[in-house]
Amino acid sequence: GPGTMPPMHIVSTREHRLALLAIGAAVAIFVALLIAVPALFVTFDEAKYIGIGRNVLAGHGPRIAFGSYFLPHSPLWASVLVAPERWFGIDPLSWGHALNAVSGAGLLVLTGILGWRIRPAVGATAVVGYVAVTYLHDLTRTARLDVPAAALILLYLVVGLEAVRRGSVRWSVAAGICFALAFLTKEIALPFAPVPFLAGILRGRPWPSLAKVAGWTLLLSAIGTSWWFAFVAVVGHTVYRLGTPVWTLVPLTIAVVIAAGLGIVAESVLARRAQSAGRALPVPSDRPGRQRTAIAWGLALFWFAALTVFFARTLGGRATALIDPHQIAHYLHDWLPGLAAVVVFAWIGVFLSLGAWWAARSRPSAALAHAEAWLAVVCTAPLVLLVIGVGEPPRNYLAQLGLLAVLSVTGWLWAAEALVRRSIGWLARRRPTAASRLLAGLERVALPTFLALALLGSAGVLTVHALRYRSSESSALRAQAIATATIWVRDHVAPGSTVAFGSFLSYEMANELPGYRLVQIRQEIARATPDAPEGLVAEGLAAAPDFVSVDIAPRNVNEYQAYQAGQLSAAFRRTGATIWVYSIGTTTSAPTILAAVATATGIHELAHWSWTNGSETIETHVLAVDPQTLQFDPNRLYLAPDALARLVSHLERTPARSAAAARLLLQRIVVTGDPVAAQRALDTLRTLAGH
Repeated sequence: GPGTMPPMHIVSTREHRLALLAIGAAVAIFVALLIAVPALFVTFDEAKYIGIGRNVLAGHGPRIAFGSYFLPHSPLWASVLVAPERWFGIDPLSWGHALNAVSGAGLLVLTGILGWRIRPAVGATAVVGYVAVTYLHDLTRTARLDVPAAALILLYLVVGLEAVRRGSVRWSVAAGICFALAFLTKEIALPFAPVPFLAGILRGRPWPSLAKVAGWTLLLSAIGTSWWFAFVAVVGHTVYRLGTPVWTLVPLTIAVVIAAGLGIVAESVLARRAQSAGRALPVPSDRPGRQRTAIAWGLALFWFAALTVFFARTLGGRATALIDPHQIAHYLHDWLPGLAAVVVFAWIGVFLSLGAWWAARSRPSAALAHAEAWLAVVCTAPLVLLVIGVGEPPRNYLAQLGLLAVLSVTGWLWAAEALVRRSIGWLARRRPTAASRLLAGLERVALPTFLALALLGSAGVLTVHALRYRSSESSALRAQAIATATIWVRDHVAPGSTVAFGSFLSYEMANELPGYRLVQIRQEIARATPDAPEGLVAEGLAAAPDFVSVDIAPRNVNEYQAYQAGQLSAAFRRTGATIWVYSIGTTTSAPTILAAVATATGIHELAHWSWTNGSETIETHVLAVDPQTLQFDPNRLYLAPDALARLVSHLERTPARSAAAARLLLQRIVVTGDPVAAQRALDTLRTLAGH
């Protein structure tokens, strides 16, 4: 009757056109701003990958500039980054920036495709919203591997879902290749592996067809990644990321081959049997029964639980748990400062999307698209928990952010349209003619106005941010530090000599010093334990009472950056390094060791520079070391005030067990910086020691 709204599931051709226009405009703005502002200054990750790539193409294997193998990620991205330099003389950073620009645009488009499966307006709004996430644009201005990895992950998801829908061998092969590329770029792709097949179960795809698609996808994924698993097994004597003994790779390989083979032949074998028995193979249905739904979600929850247990075990040797309220609060403070309202708004939309999912239950296609997005979120949530627990940046879950954008937009659009529909329904009962006119007007202007305003706001946010941060504040300082230190080394140290570096700016400097034997001597990650002599134990090492300097690990509330006299002296004797270039200027650079160096023997300063822009300061110290006489004062342990406060807060949780450590600490502690800031912690430490 007059004044009634049409069903919300009817999507007009006009909405398709508007959505395409909005997605195209958002991606164009994103790329235009990449072109308009310069790339960010090289980071240690980029410098590290360039060094690895050069070693790979020189035939030395995936080694960092300091000579050791790098096994956390495969060398695929590093090799792709450096190959044009090797072959055509193209700057690897420029090439990497171009690849990141393509990847960033691709990530947006793929987010739009996943949202489009629910509704074109959802896809468009999700892309427009993601453009306003300035962190994505900042990452895309680098040559890191994170944005390409996220784009490849979502590409696998899109291709895999289509392979399952079609039951196609070609699409399955493509999905397997996409997964292999994504995994080899960064192994954070693993949690996404089962999502297309769980979606296929929900969609009622015939089991033989699902088995065939899964078999081909698994086979191509295994073939594509096998070389890296084999390499890590030979060099690292372990199974990549599993950490199991190398021999376990044999039964794992056999299991994968059998599973892939059975899946590939399942459909043809069952078809022949059905034909001989005069029966037909099952017909696909978009209306799965309760059993299918239970199986799909049961498997998703099993995958969630398995990953949660595995990642919790991965963190077992560290000081943090997979879910640690203090670490979560610290993480939100570090990575989402001032964005609490935005985060709350986004998560309200995510939970509203459950209502949209329920409302769409009469529309199988849209309801299943909702379910697929939620399946992906559930399957990959443990990875996000791991990233937060470790304290790594959000760049490790960019793909999940795209999925959350889709769900949040879905929820808010559903809530807004439901509110409008109820309001017009109320008006129709009183003023039918007015309701009809209002409805007609909304149909003409609501969606284009909404998309235009959203695009304008998103573009404005990104433009202001990109122009405001055309370069990082420390770029000029870092460039000066790198140039000054490397020139000094070339002028004062004979080629072929062994030169050691600390952690900060080490990769960036190392790439500028071909012809030298370069090593890295950096801090250890330590955790508090009341049973250790000084209340600290370095990760992977036995407890020893010879710590000489301690700083906090800024990304994790339970960890420290520390040097031990025995480990540090042994590193110089083992490498034979007589020059140590040590730069400080970030919270991850462990500056307190310089106070310990000042009172040590067998080490002294040769050069020192300092650069500042008013808000930041970078210092580089060049230290001469005699490995045979190097000795630190055994009676002094230098702690930064915040490190002391953190350590005491950990020890006072178990006062009875911490007394011995507190007494030894009081004998050795020298607080660097402002001693007043440490007074409260020292008083607490005296109480723990029984003084």
